Amino acid sequence: MAPRALLWRMLYWKIKLRSWWQPVYWWRVLAVFLWPVAYFVPQHLNRTGHHPPIGTYIALAGLLVACVTLRKDPPVLEKACWIILFTMVTVAEIKNLYVADREQSSAFQSIRSGLGETKSGLDGTIRGLGAATSDLGKISSGITAASGMSQRHFEQTLSTLRASHKQDESEFEGIIGQEKELFKSQQDISEQFAGRLVPQGLPTPPNGCDTLLPSQIQPNTMTVLYGNGSAALTNKSAILKIANFPVISYDKKPNSDVYLSVDFRDELNRILLRVNGNGIVRNTPSLSVLRPDKSTLLVEDVYGREFFRITYINQHAFQLSGNIVYCGKALSFSGPLSMIKNSCTAYGADSVIAFTAAACPAATQP
Repeated sequence: MAPRALLWRMLYWKIKLRSWWQPVYWWRVLAVFLWPVAYFVPQHLNRTGHHPPIGTYIALAGLLVACVTLRKDPPVLEKACWIILFTMVTVAEIKNLYVADREQSSAFQSIRSGLGETKSGLDGTIRGLGAATSDLGKISSGITAASGMSQRHFEQTLSTLRASHKQDESEFEGIIGQEKELFKSQQDISEQFAGRLVPQGLPTPPNGCDTLLPSQIQPNTMTVLYGNGSAALTNKSAILKIANFPVISYDKKPNSDVYLSVDFRDELNRILLRVNGNGIVRNTPSLSVLRPDKSTLLVEDVYGREFFRITYINQHAFQLSGNIVYCGKALSFSGPLSMIKNSCTAYGADSVIAFTAAACPAATQP
């Protein structure tokens, strides 16, 4: 190769390497470098029986978030790298919660077994003391003074044993109660991330359907508030359909809790965001699902702005606001649906609201 061509080749690779090591790539390389650390370190700790305290991984995730805030307007690829890292740390924390729960359950089981053995031993002691009481009664006929003193000592001992037995039973019941509370709190957390909504217990706001007579209201009616004071009444499970495709629906349980089902889809009918009784599926970094309270499901965009909100006001009313995504397009509840103020739609064919939009070209019914 000629010296000039070799010189140009070396200059080309020098410029290429400098472009690769620009500061904009360092954060991306750092995130990718931390992937195997976030995956293999929790796995190794789990296999070796070392479990960090609950909240350790969340604290690490918070530290990473604080570091990422040092970057201003990072590229999309860099955001994806950090999101994957945050997800891996969060998954490690969830696994750590399950391990801690199993360890606590095992400890509680050991305590229960020990208390059961103690109770059996105390019962045997009481039975033995009962037999001793009978023998002391026979001896007391001959030595009245001595037997009286022995009887008093015996009654004191028996009272102490009974008090100790009651205290052990009380402590055992307290441990069982704490275990039940822990299980219930864990169940509430898992169900919140499975689309479960609990009624707020607030009165239904004034709306266009307040003019209906009580005789016009059918049993098991649900009021859906949207737009500018508008409302719709239904006794069906589908709240919103587009081109006969269910976008928002619910499943009401006997205790008045509901399990929500929400589908956002792109132009090829692929799932962008899904919330249902099985959990949350999110295939886009542009939308995030939040739970401000047990009665509200909130979706925010990548800028932290409210994109969609549904609130379970009471066991007979929902409140809708924001937008839904169908066929890759955002359709707003503040658009054509709210142009008529205080309107009322009562008992539609198969859903509360039906947008007049064509089906996606590549859409198939699920």
